[in-house]
Formats: sequence, structure tokens, C-alpha cells
Amino acid sequence: MLLDGIRICCVALDRGTHVPGSDRLSRHVFNVWVDFGDLTSGRHDLELRFFDDDDTASVRTHHERVVVATPLDEATFANSDAVLHLPPGDGPLETRVAARPTMVRPARRPPLLQPPRAVLVQRMDQLGDLAISVPALLRLRALFPDARIVGLVTPANADLARTMTVFDDIVVAEFPDGTGAGHRVMTLTDQIALRDRLAGFAFEIAIDLSESSASRALLPLSGAPFLYGFGSGEFRYLTAQVEGYTHDRSNRHETVPHGLKLVALVEWLATLLGDHAVVVRRPELDRARLGTFGIGEAERYVVLHDGARLPFARWQHYADLATMVQAETGLRVVLITDGSAHDADDGIVRIGGRIPFDDFDALLSFCDAFVGNDSGPKHLAALRGVPVISLHMARTNWGEWGQEGRGVILSRKVPCAGCLIAQDPGLCGKQFACITDIAPREVLAALQDILGASLGCANAGANLS
Repeated sequence: MLLDGIRICCVALDRGTHVPGSDRLSRHVFNVWVDFGDLTSGRHDLELRFFDDDDTASVRTHHERVVVATPLDEATFANSDAVLHLPPGDGPLETRVAARPTMVRPARRPPLLQPPRAVLVQRMDQLGDLAISVPALLRLRALFPDARIVGLVTPANADLARTMTVFDDIVVAEFPDGTGAGHRVMTLTDQIALRDRLAGFAFEIAIDLSESSASRALLPLSGAPFLYGFGSGEFRYLTAQVEGYTHDRSNRHETVPHGLKLVALVEWLATLLGDHAVVVRRPELDRARLGTFGIGEAERYVVLHDGARLPFARWQHYADLATMVQAETGLRVVLITDGSAHDADDGIVRIGGRIPFDDFDALLSFCDAFVGNDSGPKHLAALRGVPVISLHMARTNWGEWGQEGRGVILSRKVPCAGCLIAQDPGLCGKQFACITDIAPREVLAALQDILGASLGCANAGANLS
């Protein structure tokens, strides 16, 4: 791999796998981590050269014009496993990344959104568009009673905006229909001027109430860190986006007033302000069920569960962890495995395969803590109010699928976080370092912290619903 003609890395490809349906094609996967921190931001020429081991004179090349962006600040993006800075040092990046400690984050994370001091609301269209927005704007004012709400409007609806007490200030900007373009336009000069006008408000949230995408690109001009509007994932610069449709089944057109969709947009914003985790216990679930597994009536224990729907999401060190937990906490250990369980004279309760749901529920509901992968059982344990230590691989964001409630979520920061590999483990190229590099000692330390906080307040038998 060369950047601006200078070699920046050289890696050997794997032997490849056969592509089904082809006699000649094979697939090679390479996941290359490169530190661009010392490069000048801007445009660069990237060249990939592929050499055949059997014919070194034969070279295939691929050229791309790429942009190296200004490095993101890890402290600003502390919750992202994809943003990491490495101190200067020698050795492969893989070794330096692996040397970083595993991230341990509380499962009860703060709301995505805090009550703001300044909010920008865009209605960069017509009189009627602002008129039907009034119910949503009133709901927004009720949601943020102490915020300074500023309306960004056009000359077409500015007079109406001035009569509305929901706005503390209004900013008027031209946003005309483009000639023959079919959408509204704003020149670069006008965009810079608008950005400068908005900068003094120090907005924390900027909202576009237009369902049309025409004005969405104006939101970043607000300077707000939280950008919000309608969308189904296509606006990557938005912090949050939502869509909702109703249909007349005969002609597929909308059936509810457009203003109602605007209220729904604000209501979805309201859900981001709070913690909606719940604890639901089963009062009728009898702890005596644990006797089937040799667990005494008052005996305290920890459950380890090694299963997950995706085989490559299964951390491989549960057997070692079970031995460490029993030796260093003094609590009984129940190891539930998707495979077969073998008996051993070490005091660890091993359960293999599928057991009746009520037995499984009881094992989770009455334990002192649960340790598991990104799986259904960890969410069930969290629902029952049990402290959960979950091991989350970085294929998806820990904040999305980490459990809610008590406990912690362990994950690794890796450059390829967010890969979304769903079925084919051959697509990784890094042997799933985001899960395999979590050390048993790190998991034990997280568990000991949880147990230290919960000793003396066991939840066994409590009805926490």
C-alpha cells in the first residue's frame, strides 16, 4: 500500500476462499490498520499493489484519490470504539492496539440528550408548513421550557413566526427554489454568512421540521452537536433521525395529517431524554428450583453463560474465568454452555444444552451476577434486575445492544469497529480481536467490582417489579 508514492504498509494476503459458482475466482480478505495521525489533512493518492507469489513480476494495481481528515479527539468520542489514539511507539499497530486496556462502561448510561439551553428549529419553506408545525412547536416548548428556542425561517413564513410566542428569536434567510433544479438552493457565500449569524447562539440542538430533505443539509451550519430530523439513515451527519409512515392501502398515500408526524418527531426526541430500563421479577418463581442443580437455599452464586447466536461472538475463556471466579470470590459458579457439559470434582456447576425455561429463568433471577456475551440471556438477566457483565464485540456499537440496567459492558477499541459482520467470519481479517483480546483478568476485575458493590444487598427472592 502506497500513499503519494510512499509505501506505508505491506501485508501478506490469506490463501483465499473459493467463490461459489466460479471455477477461477477466490476471495482474499485483508483488514489493514494504518496510522494516518502524522499525515497532513487533505487529498492524497492511494495505490494498492497486489503481487502474485508465483509470479512476482505480475503486479495488479488499484488507485484511489482519498481525503485524510483531521484526527478525531478520542475524549470527545469516548463512547465510540472506532476512535482511538495510540501513543508514539514501535511495533505493529495490532500489538499496540491490543496493549490498550479493555473499555468498561456502566450499563446505565446517561441519556443521549440532556436538556439544552439553546435550540434551533428550521422551517425553511412556506407559510403553510410553519402553520401546521404549531402543535409540534408547542410540544417542543413544553419539553424544553427553559431553553432559548430560535426559529430559522424564510421570508415566506417570517411574519407568522414573529407572532408565535414559542420562539425567543427568529433568523430569516433566503432559501429559494432552484431554477429547474426541483429543490431549494443556497449559495456557498450565503451559507457561510448564515453559519456566522448562527454561531453566536451556541446551539446545543438543531432540528429540521421539514419532512423533505431539501433543508436537511443546512443543519450543520448551526454548529450544534446534536442534529435531528426526518430520515431513515441516509443523513450520516445527523445525530438522530426518524421516519414514520401510514398508508391508504388502495393508493399508498399518507392518511394522517402531516402535523401529526411533526408531533411524533418531537415525541421521539423526548424519549431520548430519559432512562427507560425496567426490572420485572416473577414473584411466583420458586428458588427451590435451584436445588435441582445442587445450589443451596441460601447459597450465593455467579452465572457464566458462554453462548451467543453468532459463533464468533462467543468469548473463549469462560472455563478459565470460572476457575478464577471460584478461587478469588468464594462464590459458587454456574457455567451454562451451549455445548455438552462434563462433570468435574471442582465445585463448579456445569449445565450443557437446553433446560426448561423456568429453571433457566430461576438460575438467572437469583444469582448475584451474570457474565455473558452479546446474547439473549444477558438481556433476560438484566430484565430480572441482576448485575450483568457483558462482553460486547465491536461489530455493532455497545451502546445499541449492550444491556440496560445494572452492571457494566466490556468492549475493545479497534480501528475496524462497526464492521457489521453478520454471518461470514472470514470477512474479519483480524481474528475478531475486538472480542478475543478481552483478558480473563479484566473480566474478573469487573465482576469483583460489581460483587463488591452488591455484597450485603442480595436480590434473592426480592420482588423488584
